Amino acid sequence: MSSQSLPAWLRDETIVLGVAALLALAPAYLLWVAFGDTVRVVFLVALAVALLPSLVYRRFWPERLTPLRAAGWSAVAATVVAIELAALMVVVTRVLAPDAAVIVAFAAVVIGNYVVPSRLLD
Repeated sequence: MSSQSLPAWLRDETIVLGVAALLALAPAYLLWVAFGDTVRVVFLVALAVALLPSLVYRRFWPERLTPLRAAGWSAVAATVVAIELAALMVVVTRVLAPDAAVIVAFAAVVIGNYVVPSRLLD
């Protein structure tokens, strides 16, 4: 199926967001199981994994990708964000409670992956 036969709303950015949102469910669920019924943990992890790849793609990726490549790019980007969050959660929960640790991890991942590169490129 070529990208010309796809509906107009199904662009590369939509695919990146959709794939990342689907992939956000797994780490959010795993952290919910690991840390209990903590809404902030699940919400911030899902938010970061679902939205950060889309923001990075829109802001920094120089070329538009075909739908299949956009889906692959999104899967890799969402996985990287999930791994970063999980690693930071493991480290920070040794010092802070899970609620505070997820806020620190979320802030570090967003700042490191989006804010700093935005400032460097402006």
